[in-house]
Amino acid sequence: MASRITGSAAALSLLCALSAGACGEPEPEREWTPADHGQPTNADPDRTPEERTQPETAAESLARAAAALWNASCASCHGRDGRGEGPGRPPGAQLADFTSPEWQSSRSAEQLAQVIRDGRGMMPPFGKQLNPNGIAALVDHIRRFGGPVAADAAGNAPAATPTAAPDEQTAR
Repeated sequence: MASRITGSAAALSLLCALSAGACGEPEPEREWTPADHGQPTNADPDRTPEERTQPETAAESLARAAAALWNASCASCHGRDGRGEGPGRPPGAQLADFTSPEWQSSRSAEQLAQVIRDGRGMMPPFGKQLNPNGIAALVDHIRRFGGPVAADAAGNAPAATPTAAPDEQTAR
């Protein structure tokens, strides 16, 4: 029993010593400064873009803007890689693989533009959200999924309004 009292006394005296030391002045609050979240002094080369020696061309700028538009408006269903397997794809929907040369050669730029503008099946229309230049940029971006030949076929001209109704498989 004496050892229990001795252990309790030691614990009590340790507790008193700790609490006595905590009775000092509270630590002053400090105002946040940008230096609190400064950038590392040594950049990680795997996460740092390469320095460009030449300014971005108009075509590169347009392609980068089209990719950003694709990622924001289309990739959730069609996938970032254009294979039709995006995480937001409706269950059971069979979306086109835009990387397929057969699919690319079976659609005109006008057909693609009409489906983007007016929608088809489960795909909603984007004609009210995108202007003709945005639609043309997306058509060019879809063509880039098919490789250089499909991208060259797309050209840089804005997509025209189709004169004939596209076939039923354009958006699927």
